[in-house]
This record gives sequence, structure tokens and C-alpha cells, in this order.
Amino acid sequence: MGRRLSQSRICVIAESPRAEAKLPGRAFQDSTAVRFPMPSSSAVEMIARKPSGLTVRSLVQMNLPAGYHEVRWHARDDSGNLVPAGPYWILYRAGSDYRCRLVVKM
Repeated sequence: MGRRLSQSRICVIAESPRAEAKLPGRAFQDSTAVRFPMPSSSAVEMIARKPSGLTVRSLVQMNLPAGYHEVRWHARDDSGNLVPAGPYWILYRAGSDYRCRLVVKM
């Protein structure tokens, strides 16, 4: 899939209204849902990252079929520990589609 999200350092907000509308941009307590459309089957990678750049959770890393999908992040890191309150970036890549959104755990 080219350069992996976990290795990238720049978060570029997608300019398309469709992309902007589908990723979360809100505060949450226990979990947050990430909903996104897939016009065609593609390899997908989605991670949760601290603003410092540290990846805290790999949410998706697989091929997904066309259609609407939802991924729920339960505010846990890859070791299963609850993450502390604060801001996190949700980064998503499917083919050449790259999106990110800031969420805040309360």
C-alpha cells in the first residue's frame, strides 16, 4: 500500500466534502465510530495517533469490499490499555484516498 500511515508525519485534511463528512470530529468518552464509504474494494489502513505522532492503536489493516463501513475505537491502545483523555488523530488510507480527523477523548 505504499508508505504506511504509521510512518507518515503529515496529516492532510481531505478537501472533498464527502471525505470531510465521513470521519468523526467530536469529543467522546468511551468510544467513537468512524464511518466511511468505499466506492470499490481496496486495501484500507486506519490508525489512532497522538498529536506527537505516536501511534496508539491500529484500527484496520485489511482489504475491504465496496460499500459503507464502520469502525469503532474503544479508546484503547494496541496493548488493550485505556488511553488518557486528550486529542487523537484518526488517520485513514484506502488506495490514494487519505483522510484524517481530530477526535478528543474526554
